[in-house]
Amino acid sequence: MSEEIRLLDKIRAEKIEYDKYFLKFNPFPETGIAPQHPPFCAGRDDALNRIYDFIAEIYNHESVSGMVVLGVIGGGKTHILRYVRDKINLELKDLLTGKALAIYVESPQTGVLHIYSEFMSKIGITLFTQVLWEIISTELSREINENKLTLNQLTSKTGLLQYALKEKTSIDLTRLTKDLEFLRSQVESGNLSKKEFEKIFRRYLNSYIEDEDFLICSVKLLLEEKPTLLNEIWKFISGQRVSKEIQKKLGLTRPSLSSRDINLSIFRSVINLFRRAGYRALFLLLDEVENLANLSPKTRFIVLDEIRNFFDIVPSSFGLILACVPRDWQQIMATYPALQSRIKHIIELKYMEPEEAFELVKAYISSARTKEIQDPIYPFTKEAIFEICKTKKGIVRYIVETCHHLLKEG
Repeated sequence: MSEEIRLLDKIRAEKIEYDKYFLKFNPFPETGIAPQHPPFCAGRDDALNRIYDFIAEIYNHESVSGMVVLGVIGGGKTHILRYVRDKINLELKDLLTGKALAIYVESPQTGVLHIYSEFMSKIGITLFTQVLWEIISTELSREINENKLTLNQLTSKTGLLQYALKEKTSIDLTRLTKDLEFLRSQVESGNLSKKEFEKIFRRYLNSYIEDEDFLICSVKLLLEEKPTLLNEIWKFISGQRVSKEIQKKLGLTRPSLSSRDINLSIFRSVINLFRRAGYRALFLLLDEVENLANLSPKTRFIVLDEIRNFFDIVPSSFGLILACVPRDWQQIMATYPALQSRIKHIIELKYMEPEEAFELVKAYISSARTKEIQDPIYPFTKEAIFEICKTKKGIVRYIVETCHHLLKEG
């Protein structure tokens, strides 16, 4: 009977194998597919510069515009979109002139409802709550400072006043404007009037949210403490269906948002809330738009009309960056020519040139070096990289995939 192989030995063996190349690991993805958070984007300087110009235009002028990145399957579109998303969220998150936020969505699938649901899911309940609270806390602080709101108005009749008279204690109103968890706890314990705060919060948010059910859920998202109900509230806000029981409990007129709701007001409301909370620009990076070409002509037209409506309902500070295969983009434009006037910026990713492939390989190698050495691409040679680029016809995914297997096989 043969001796059982230990996993630890395999792991150590692989580490030793790459040590001889002065590498911590094999840096090339085995399938050549872009990582979720690419640490670099090499060999695509021209495309990146044009995207950065587009981002700067949206940010500086608070305008609304669209761009499409065209390239063959495996040409690096996903890598670029994910890299740009992370760059926006890292470099533009704390600017004094206003923050920026980028959300990456993998595919439009069946249309705007899916795009919106993914968009909100990526934003997440924590960030969306922070955005609402930023607006609420500002207004609450102002009205308390101006004595337009007093503790007597905010107190539940059966709670705090009787307790305060007996124990000679009170609530720090300033803390209420800064600490949402404290406010929630005081409401939950019955010290503060939930009904009164719901009325106040509705008044603060009413200017930014047009849809009644969305407004109800946004207010309840701030005041609810029970995690299970919070999750149900978030489901509705993010475009998912809730049960009839939850619908009734929350006082909603329907169990879920529709594409029509999103196009009429919801998406605009989300953008306006972020704008009011200090975000100067929002970007949606939508990948694999070629999937729309697989829909029937009628359905494709409807979905493209919904996407076009994004540009018409959002008043300012919104950028849409699409990624698509050239052939399918032509079909999409033939189905819905009106989109051309909204998506004026077009980047065509060419097949990689040998020098660009060299920069790509060098970047991957550099990311895994155990120490600096004189040859930045060792164990590869420049001639080998040029040959790989030629053999794989300059397609990024195949270049990366080939480098992985060559390195692995030694």
